[in-house]
This record gives sequence, C-alpha cells and structure tokens, in this order.
Amino acid sequence: MPINLNYFLILPFLLNTMAMGEVRLKPLPEPVPFAQRQTPYSVVYYNLSNDERAARAMLGSVKEMGATEVLTLTYWWQAQTLGGDYWKKDYKAENIGEGYYRALDLYVHVSRELGLKPALRLGSFREWDGLWHPADPSGSVEHYAAWVETLAARYRGQIDHYIIGDEENRAFAPTGFDGSAEAYLKRMFIPLAEAIRKGDPEAKISTCGVSSAPDTKWLLELIKLGLPKYGDGVGCNLWHGVVEDTWQVTQFMAAVRKVWPQARFYSSGVGYVINRGEHDRHQAAIAAQTMFTLWDIGWDSAAYYLYRFSITADTKQNYGLIDFDGGEGKYLYTDAWKAYQTIAHTFYDRDRLKDCPFPITFSAAQALTAEDGTKIELAPPDPVVRAFVREDRQLLIYLAYGPRAPREGTLRIVIHSDQWAQPQRIPLLDYMAREDVKHRVEDGKLILEDVCVGVEPAIITLRRVAR
Repeated sequence: MPINLNYFLILPFLLNTMAMGEVRLKPLPEPVPFAQRQTPYSVVYYNLSNDERAARAMLGSVKEMGATEVLTLTYWWQAQTLGGDYWKKDYKAENIGEGYYRALDLYVHVSRELGLKPALRLGSFREWDGLWHPADPSGSVEHYAAWVETLAARYRGQIDHYIIGDEENRAFAPTGFDGSAEAYLKRMFIPLAEAIRKGDPEAKISTCGVSSAPDTKWLLELIKLGLPKYGDGVGCNLWHGVVEDTWQVTQFMAAVRKVWPQARFYSSGVGYVINRGEHDRHQAAIAAQTMFTLWDIGWDSAAYYLYRFSITADTKQNYGLIDFDGGEGKYLYTDAWKAYQTIAHTFYDRDRLKDCPFPITFSAAQALTAEDGTKIELAPPDPVVRAFVREDRQLLIYLAYGPRAPREGTLRIVIHSDQWAQPQRIPLLDYMAREDVKHRVEDGKLILEDVCVGVEPAIITLRRVAR
C-alpha cells in the first residue's frame, strides 16, 4: 500500500534500518517557492472568462497541476469590432469589446496573483482570409500593429512573452503568402514585434510555433535574416513523437544556439497525445515523458493543451487534460493531468539539480534459462535513465521506456555509492504518495530490487545518509 506522506513536510530526520545498521538521513532541502521555479511547464488556456469566480477556478487548477506559465490567444477583432457585426453568429455580446478586455484583465491579473506567468499569442491574417480584421478591408498590418501596441502598453511589465502568429511557415494561397521566412519576417513579425517593444520594452518576443516542428531550416533562415534584432526566441509546436526522439529537438536547439546563443525556446502547443477517456493511462505516460524531456533539455516554455480538445468531429478524440462537464470548479482531472502534476512538482529547479556524479547501472531482474544454458532476460533493453542530486541531499532517478518498447520490464538498479538510503517510488498519478522500494546493500552499493519500468516513468527518490 502507498504510504501517503506530505512531500514538503517530511520530518527533519528519519531512521531507516538496513543491512548496514541504523543510519540517520539528512533532511531534504526546502522546496523552491512556486513563483521562482525554473520550468517550461505551461498550458494552452482557451477558456477566457469575464466572470472572476470562473477564472479563478480554472487558473487555480493550472496552479494545482504545477504549471508555472499559462498561454492564451488574443484577437484584435474580438477586442474591437470596428462597427462590424461579424461576431454575432458565434459570440455573445459579453465576450466582445469591453467584456473581452475584462476577460483578458482577469487572465493576466489572476495568473500573476497565483504566481503563474501569463503569455499571449497574437492572431494572424489567416483567420479572415488575409485580413487582420474582418471590418478593416485595407488589410493593413500597421492598423493591427497600432492595436498590438495598445495591448502591450495595457499589460506592460506583466506578460512573460508574446508569440507572433501560429504555423506561419505554411503557404496561404488566398493571399499569395508563400510561407517563406522572409515573407513572415517582413509582413508580420517585424511590424508586430516593434509594436510590442513600444508598448512594453521588456517583454520577450517569440516567432510563431512552427508546424512540422522543429523545421530547423526555416527558423535558421529567420535568424540569418535578422530575427535576433527584433525578438528573443523561436517557437515550435512539438508533437510528442518528435520529443520521444529527443535527438531531433536537441540537435535543433544546438543549431540555433550555435548562431544565436541567447535564443529562447517557446511553443504554443506540445504533446497532442490522444485522450480516449478520463483514465487513459497511455496518455498519462506520454504526457509525463513529454514534459519531463522538455524540462530536461532546457526548453523555456512548453504549453500542453488544457481542455479536452476535439480532433475530429466523428470520433471526438481529444488531447486535453481536463474535462469541463462537471461545471465550474468541478472539473474532471484526467490521469494525464495527474501525471503532468507529478512531473511538475518533482522536477522544477534546474539550478539546484546536478547530474549524478556516480554510476547507476541496471539489469533485468527476471530471466529464464534455456536448455542450452542461455539466459533470456524478461525486460527490453535501453530504458531512458536520468539521475540528479538535489543540493547534495536528495537523489532523484527517472526511468522510462519509449512508447515503441515491446513491453514493460522489471529491473534491478545498482547505485554505485554507499551514501544513499530510504529508496521510495513516487507513483505517477499521486505525487504526494511514497511506496517503499525493496533494496539491499552489497559491497558498498545500494541495490534496488524488482523496479517495474514501462512507458509510465518510474521515479525513485532517495535521501543522503548523514555522516
């Protein structure tokens, strides 16, 4: 049975009886205050509301999950109608004009009050067949930029970063836009980035999240054409399959940093793991792996879809983390929400976690012996293994098999150090719980027995022995 412990209120000293005798354990370090956590954990927040209670309930769920950032979409045509009535088909009057501004105000102010960093993604000319606003037939980006400047001034000093457009690396035939880096930079990015700088000189600015991410060639061309003069980073909308093949993303980051060392890395959408129900353990496993990997490689802001988004009208498949059917403040949290929460509340302080300085090896804990004496190990090879030491007092081990692995396996893990004790597993769907791990000490090594590892990550925590 899991032992429910408050992770942040563990007693200063615990006694653990092992083969080596009674050992005193060093207390865990104090957790980093929430607002100071260094993480990429974010969500795409579509549910802007001008009702304060509803806004607090939804944003509170984001905070509870452990995300430190939140991203929403902003539209000129929703803030200012310019006298047009195009909106009446799909929107209520309270969501237009001043009602929309109130919803944005609540989004920004409540997020910051909760310690979340709000970000804004600016809309594109694609939404209205080449027009920046349906009631402005001129198609002038200068008119749009003038509004963007007022938006940036309204929230000066309060927005973490702006993302300009979405997937603009695709051609758009109705307007003759060819999707080239040069066309995007001149037609959209530079005018809007300059407008943001006028309204809020300190705000960070990112390119759109590209499709077919990472689309290294397109983004490197932007940098070559002068992107660093106007912005602070690049954006990629990352499908989980790309993140699983980590080399694709890490090679892209290395290529960007080679020509732009200060570049930041943003996204207006990551993951996209199909959710086929509230208790979809596969979605939970892949969501956890995706968010851990993006944290581990140093991504700056990765927004997972918050709500249960419909991919197709016929199957109603979706890839969100929360079901709203329960009503305000009674959301159904999927297993993926809980798995994301475990990653976010366990791996959150890059500057206080150092790579493990001693070897950690593993082997299959179960094997069959064939008639000819050959041993057949009952676990697939090569899981992902990452280990970190937190301020010399806590050891964290992360293990997982990729989604293409043939099956889960039971591993024997050998920690080549005699400085650690009290191994416990953090259940993926309950970051506050702890499960003792069977272990023994042998020849100055700590051996963890029968650790089940699959697509769902196994997360082990240990405490340093006080000498």
